[in-house]
Amino acid sequence: MDMLNITRGEHSGSIKQLKLRNYQLELAEQALQGNNSLIVAPTGTGKTLVAQHICTEHLRQNPNSKIVFLVPRVVLVEQQHDAFDSQMKYEQGMLCKISSENTTNAAPNFLIMGHKITFMTPQILFNYLEKECDFINELGLLIYDECHHAMKGDPYNSIMKVYHDNLTKYNGAKPLPQVIGMTASPGVGGAKSVKAARQHIKRLLANLNVTTAPVEVIENKKELEKHTTETTCEIRRIDRKKSQFQENMVTLIDKIWENLIKEFEKAENEVKDMDTNLKAKPGTQAFESWCVQLRESSSTLRNDKLSQRLQEYAQHLREYNNSLMIDYDLTSTEACDYVNQFWCNAYTTVVPELKQLHEDYAPRREYHTSPILRELFEILTAEFIDFPESKCIIFVRTRCIAKALVTCLMEDFYDLKPKQLTGVGAAAGEGGMTRVEQEDTISSFRDGSTKIIVATSVAEEGFDIPACNLVIAYNYSTNEIGHVQRQGRGRAKESKMFLLAYKGSALIHQEETNIAQLECSREALEQIRNTNSTILEQEIKEFQRLLKVERESERSAAQRQIEEEITSNKIWTFLCKKCKKVATTSDKFQHINHQHHVVVDAGFIERAEIVQYPAIKHKVFGEQTIIGIVKCKSCRHDWGAYMRHRQQPISVLKIANFVLEELKESEELEDEKCRITVKQWKKSPFKVHREFME
Repeated sequence: MDMLNITRGEHSGSIKQLKLRNYQLELAEQALQGNNSLIVAPTGTGKTLVAQHICTEHLRQNPNSKIVFLVPRVVLVEQQHDAFDSQMKYEQGMLCKISSENTTNAAPNFLIMGHKITFMTPQILFNYLEKECDFINELGLLIYDECHHAMKGDPYNSIMKVYHDNLTKYNGAKPLPQVIGMTASPGVGGAKSVKAARQHIKRLLANLNVTTAPVEVIENKKELEKHTTETTCEIRRIDRKKSQFQENMVTLIDKIWENLIKEFEKAENEVKDMDTNLKAKPGTQAFESWCVQLRESSSTLRNDKLSQRLQEYAQHLREYNNSLMIDYDLTSTEACDYVNQFWCNAYTTVVPELKQLHEDYAPRREYHTSPILRELFEILTAEFIDFPESKCIIFVRTRCIAKALVTCLMEDFYDLKPKQLTGVGAAAGEGGMTRVEQEDTISSFRDGSTKIIVATSVAEEGFDIPACNLVIAYNYSTNEIGHVQRQGRGRAKESKMFLLAYKGSALIHQEETNIAQLECSREALEQIRNTNSTILEQEIKEFQRLLKVERESERSAAQRQIEEEITSNKIWTFLCKKCKKVATTSDKFQHINHQHHVVVDAGFIERAEIVQYPAIKHKVFGEQTIIGIVKCKSCRHDWGAYMRHRQQPISVLKIANFVLEELKESEELEDEKCRITVKQWKKSPFKVHREFME
């Protein structure tokens, strides 16, 4: 029997007939017995259908239960909600979705308790649990999609820390929700041996409070194989060929580096704590990382003029490095256009030498096609001549390469309507997209009007992308989980997967390592599966004992920090990260649902520049609408978002775009001021306690 029909039970809502294959029933079996479970199955095997079946049966047996379905990305909230709704046809009011894009004034607990199944991102749930930790005991079932994230400081694991704390606190006196984790691969956490991979997987099991082996398809493996496609990755090693652009750009970068060394030498004492030793080669992501680190560390220097100069050096080096990567991957024309666009957008310069160096050494516009792009064109031409209805996803390293590659493809493959698919965390000029644009791209790929998508890592996990038969990692590689997810995109029959990379590239070694680690993961899973159940449970319990010690240590450290904040009562000045002009102070903020931090400083508007978007570009997030951007009036550095909250305009600042300076009462202590940067509000050295009042 290939399929089993499941009809709705009492209290489960108006649900149409659900069809499950035997291997899907096997994956659900342990969960249906009420046990915590870690389900491991390849991408495209219908894990969402398995989850639907588990939820339906759970509600049939526990009609008053509340289910929370957690997903790692905002875009998945909508997708999983709609997948459940379209497949199961639940009665109105049974399903709910909560994310940063559809927040309301209603507290998460009110929404969760008012519905049967709630789809949400983990941070929102954790934020509420920080205030009301016992709320987790009111849930009946917690489902973690892409549960391999439940490690270290990830929000998934933060929720499970609350779970484990309550497990200890009440010692079974209060019930806790059943926990289900789902993933295509648990990963190996960088392990280089099967033993280390086993430890990583057991730690994941311990975090999720699963004391049995991960659930895989064993009995119905032949049926599973009939419905999945095993795609192997063919590695194409490409010979490098230098262009005139590369030679000129490397010369320009070398000249800038010579100037930068002189800056370091003149300010030896001030930069002594910074990493001024550049080891990475231009045209690499390691070089980009060094530029980002230089810009970040120089932003907190006490010498404002030096800080500005070093940040500008770092920014120019980073942009020139990006142009080199575009030239390596695409054409000199696209690389030259990228550089010209950068200079067009440059607002001011505090280092006039950079402009002179650019005029003296910057590459001139020329036409040169990289060898790797020629290889890509050959693969695409052969594929679409033989199979005109093919669909292809090309993974690239950066947004700027994605944007430029689409431009290149439009020249030779216009009829295939290539489109980019990148994240929402950047402006359109930097290759970012809106959520609507993302959905439009996926929709056109699904209906066949677009045959090629050029994507960054955002498409590995988090989008319901239809099956395609050609997946190309274009000078691109991530970790072993990313490899599995890319592989899972090629679900059509006779799919092909390629890695295109230059000979000697570290990417080739990384991909070979990924393949080895996947084999490591398979062996580790098999060994765990064959371990005596009593012994395995004891080993996982030991992990949990160690994790409890870790949590207690973290709590003690957090409590000490809170006590320091209370006793010190420090006020921090927000300085523009670029020009160091004062923006506001830490006591001039209020919060909206602990998510948005609003400036309530009457003088702020005199120091800021508000750039409003046309109505067509407004982005609605629940009760908030982004209607523009807030910039520094002095240097036009990005400070945050200009929003409308219930018709009232507000300025919501991004803390990562500022330097925080400790405010001293006496001018004599001016030189003792501490300067720091933080990437997230939750890691700031102060708390915003007041809620925003209209």
